[in-house]
Amino acid sequence: MDAKTLHAKIGELMQFFRRRAQQSWPAERKAMIDREHNLPITKQAEVLKISRGSVYYLRATSAGRQIMRRLDRLHLEFPFAGWRC
Repeated sequence: MDAKTLHAKIGELMQFFRRRAQQSWPAERKAMIDREHNLPITKQAEVLKISRGSVYYLRATSAGRQIMRRLDRLHLEFPFAGWRC
């Protein structure tokens, strides 16, 4: 195979990958991100057409939610207390 044919085949495969990636659901595309790959995550997200924020997003922990609920209860119980720095 000559270089021109090889480049054409690579381009064809890249187009197939992009089309396939864009046809899948965002959660499936997010699962395609490989943090160990040499290609930077920003470039992977760009190729897969997903936002980088969705790649780096971490869900709130249950401990964090418990703290928020406790603060809400305290505020409802003592609304006159205000806040202090």
